[in-house]
Amino acid sequence: MRVVNFNINGARVPGRKSHEIQERSWHLLAAYGADLALIQEVELRAIPDWAKERWTIVTGEPAFLGDLQMGWGSAIAADKRLKLKACNELLSNSWVKLTYDYAVYGEIELPDGDPAIVVSVHAPAKRLPEHLQTMRKPGALTKEEAEAIAQPGDDAWAVDLFFAAIASCVKGKRFLAGGDWNNSRLFDIKPELRKKGQPPFSAMFFTRALDAGWFDCHGDKNEEQSFFKPKSLPYQLDHMFCDFKTSEHLAQCSVRSDWFIPELSDHAPMVTDFWTSESQKK
Repeated sequence: MRVVNFNINGARVPGRKSHEIQERSWHLLAAYGADLALIQEVELRAIPDWAKERWTIVTGEPAFLGDLQMGWGSAIAADKRLKLKACNELLSNSWVKLTYDYAVYGEIELPDGDPAIVVSVHAPAKRLPEHLQTMRKPGALTKEEAEAIAQPGDDAWAVDLFFAAIASCVKGKRFLAGGDWNNSRLFDIKPELRKKGQPPFSAMFFTRALDAGWFDCHGDKNEEQSFFKPKSLPYQLDHMFCDFKTSEHLAQCSVRSDWFIPELSDHAPMVTDFWTSESQKK
């Protein structure tokens, strides 16, 4: 089973990609043979008809977005055999609701028959109060709640909320959660993000995930650049996590920074392969 997570740069911001180029990103997902695609910055009007026929696609639903509809967000695309369905019942979780559309939640049937929660994640590169302001919920978390989800000694960031929300949904379950987490271990060398004497908060995010039972599919390698911006360090902002049972079937995980990728997006896709049977694994 091939899982691809890819931020295709279709958000309504300066420099977003045209419908034609966004369709090329969808073609790339097909060319890579994605059985499951966790996609971010998907412009809804730019999803090609052929993609809707090839995959079952779950996006943020207007009924749950109210006046926050942006016309773009995260999406999940899955081969019909995976029986993808939206997990709208998770929106009863107030933290999940504060991430919705930036994170989209679904459920698939894994090749071994087990159900698994799948999440396409786009954690904004913002501190928590700024994200809550964007969601028009500035007082949604108390000071104590914000401190509880933050890294000890640091203020809460949006990524802390996304981790807490997703962790509360997947505890003890099979899951795949991947996308643009806007977090890189290299952030810890940026003086504006980490003052002298402070712990390496960005790296500690991955330790916290491990402690929660999350397996970092790319974690046995050095980070590979997945974000391309002039004069930027080679940050890997895109990551794929799963539960430990699913990790037993992991074959490989890598960032695909092929030469044409910068034409499509400021992010490179991450490709993760899982063996679907014990015979293949051997």
